[in-house]
Amino acid sequence: MVLLVDRDEMLLTTRRWVLEAVGNRVRIASQVQEAAEVVSDDEVSLILLCQTLPQDESMTLQILGRAFGVPTMQLEGSVAPVTLIEAAQHGLQPASISGVCG
Repeated sequence: MVLLVDRDEMLLTTRRWVLEAVGNRVRIASQVQEAAEVVSDDEVSLILLCQTLPQDESMTLQILGRAFGVPTMQLEGSVAPVTLIEAAQHGLQPASISGVCG
């Protein structure tokens, strides 16, 4: 399952649709505490952090991901969520990913 985290409801909704359309199970969270609960309760295979998430929250969630052994990637406006999912499945690092607007 993919955990998508951001405070912007419209971004969460549209990115969730994209990810589900290609067959991913997706949970969304708009707060750090909510994301932490999902990671500790569910089997999360990837945490995607939207680019509009405040930096301190993004850092906290990256630390959380490492603690649970879950890869965490920061979504950028120029990389589609699907591209990140595919990259994570192949073990690629974010620096080697190119994509289209998500």
